[in-house]
Amino acid sequence: MYKKIILSTILLLFGGSLSVFSQTKATFAHLNVSEIYKLMPGVDTAQQRIAELQEELTTVGTELQNEFQQKYEEYTKLVSTYSPAVAKAKEDELNTMYSRIQKFSQDAEEEMALKQQELLQPFQKRILDAVKVVAQTEGYAYVFDVSTISFSEGGNDITAKVKTQLGIK
Repeated sequence: MYKKIILSTILLLFGGSLSVFSQTKATFAHLNVSEIYKLMPGVDTAQQRIAELQEELTTVGTELQNEFQQKYEEYTKLVSTYSPAVAKAKEDELNTMYSRIQKFSQDAEEEMALKQQELLQPFQKRILDAVKVVAQTEGYAYVFDVSTISFSEGGNDITAKVKTQLGIK
């Protein structure tokens, strides 16, 4: 008898929670963030500034590499004529140049990442804020970007509503 009461209680608890779960159905929507992003005023200017910085850093990096290559070729050509002390000094100079190139490359990557974040983060925030407004207004629990979905057939596309929220046509 005691086992029947416990079993009945467990079934009642699980049965009740299953019916509550089935009543609160999660709703999903998707949007195309890339499409929205391309249409946002100012994004093209930010991307142009990022491209200009990339070009500048690439030019400086190429100059450093060319200078290193030139010194290395000179060293390999003339190493047999150098005294041990001169050869060591030239090797140290090459090692220092190589270290500078590596440091520049790391610094350039960090600078690019910071510039991208600085220039593009405000646009990303505006999109996220608009998605939140639309999702809450329309009652969506989850919103996915189409670039992260492996398969989708139909569904609720809120791209146009987010564009409207952002004032984009």
